[in-house]
Amino acid sequence: MAFSSRQTTAREILTGIGQGGAYAFDELAYGRFLTPAQQEGLPIGPEDFSEPGPIGLHFVRVEFLVPFEPIGSSLPAIANR
Repeated sequence: MAFSSRQTTAREILTGIGQGGAYAFDELAYGRFLTPAQQEGLPIGPEDFSEPGPIGLHFVRVEFLVPFEPIGSSLPAIANR
């Protein structure tokens, strides 16, 4: 299974999620993604990043097992670094 870290737009992420993709966000990236995702109807909310996890890093994985189709068309770019 491959992954990559690059600058992307909320639209690209939402399209990928709608196609069954999974995305992992650190605290900064999730904070940037949360509002556009909620505006598109994703049932997600704030996350608690206070626990660093067993390897000292905390990521939130976003994946939906049911089809999801984004409803908006003009979302801001998100830096996923």
